[in-house]
Amino acid sequence: MQLDQIPLKPFLNKGPIVVAVSGGGDSMALLGLCLEQAGGRQVHALIVDHGLRDGSAQQAEQTAQRCTHMGARAQILTWTPSHQSSAIQERARKARYGLMGQACRVIGAAHLLVGHTQDDQAETIYIRRECGSGWRGLAGMAARQYAPVWPQLYDIHLLRPLLGISRADLRSYNQRKGIIWLEDPSNENTDFHRVRARKALIKDRTLGGALYEQLLQLGQDNRARRQAERSRASALAQQVDILPGSAFALPLSGLSEDGAHLLLAQLILCASGQSQQADMPAIERLFTRLQTPDFKSATLGGALIMRASDPAYVQISKETGRWLAENSHIAAPKGKAIIFDGRYEVTLHDNNLAHDDDLTLGSLWPARAQMSPDQRRAMKQFPTQIRPSLFGVFRGQTLIDAPELTNSLSNLTIYLEDKDALGRETCTYRHLTETRFKNGFGED
Repeated sequence: MQLDQIPLKPFLNKGPIVVAVSGGGDSMALLGLCLEQAGGRQVHALIVDHGLRDGSAQQAEQTAQRCTHMGARAQILTWTPSHQSSAIQERARKARYGLMGQACRVIGAAHLLVGHTQDDQAETIYIRRECGSGWRGLAGMAARQYAPVWPQLYDIHLLRPLLGISRADLRSYNQRKGIIWLEDPSNENTDFHRVRARKALIKDRTLGGALYEQLLQLGQDNRARRQAERSRASALAQQVDILPGSAFALPLSGLSEDGAHLLLAQLILCASGQSQQADMPAIERLFTRLQTPDFKSATLGGALIMRASDPAYVQISKETGRWLAENSHIAAPKGKAIIFDGRYEVTLHDNNLAHDDDLTLGSLWPARAQMSPDQRRAMKQFPTQIRPSLFGVFRGQTLIDAPELTNSLSNLTIYLEDKDALGRETCTYRHLTETRFKNGFGED
């Protein structure tokens, strides 16, 4: 296959082109293809040094030099791993996407291209089948996906334009174009499930088996089914009301199982702020309960689902029991966007908080006794079950600001500015829930 004839234009959206580059053969080929088809636009190469093995810094620098020589604007992003050894691969993955997501937002890019291949797709489906995944998991990776690593990739669509191209074809392309790549020694480490899957598929093909092709066909069939479900869920989503406080109201009339399970799963995911969707069999059981007249409330996936005052609706909001019990705060350095609870992007400003260097974000509810009369009146505008999910700005245990109460009647789809009595801006915040919800039914 002549890869230089493969059009990437459907994936090269408006704005900067940003490619995740590990230095391996797949990502270097993707970078080469993007540079050939960029039409003069700047192509950025993001290289992450995880610091997990000796020589990683030198390899990152070598890869950056190769990317620059090819014509890309290369940037090395460095992660400093902690001494904790458990789940190191998953922590490195989240850190990698966190660094690249932030770099994309700084660059002004809404898309990040990664070099997952047809072989990666087959391996993914192989692994998921071994682990007993349902049909949705057996659809494999999507070519386009909004923020699959949350909240690290908020505002970013992950694009996989090479899912129909084999690893061997990409290396042939590199050889023709004179593109040099690195071989990752961990690709031979059979401690990793993916490496074992890769070797099993290679062995099957060597013996004349057709498992590789069967897995790809299985994925294709299930992706068509998944896309149909997403289309139906997207249509049903038009009926959902978005409430203040990162919550939703779902009308029960007109809902059928055809798309409603996915819709309910997405509502729970977004209201909770969590990174992983709730177990789909549990979603299906909950959906059945919602149809019964005696349903009152339930919790699932970090969300509270309860019958609204209008019994034709259920309201879905954050389940705050454990969250309030922990009452953990996160540091909020001034001038830096902070993601709080997977639901808010918050930036504190210097003006009125200039002398506060130890500010944190936390749940407002435990500090409600410190609220002013105006703030108490504003809180009453929120439904009772949503009030405990609101956030505040603190110095130690002292409440400094309650931004959502100032803007309780504002349009929550835009950045909101909270000001003090002198009109000085103290905080800019944004609800991520609505954007996440509306982008949750994207293309496969």
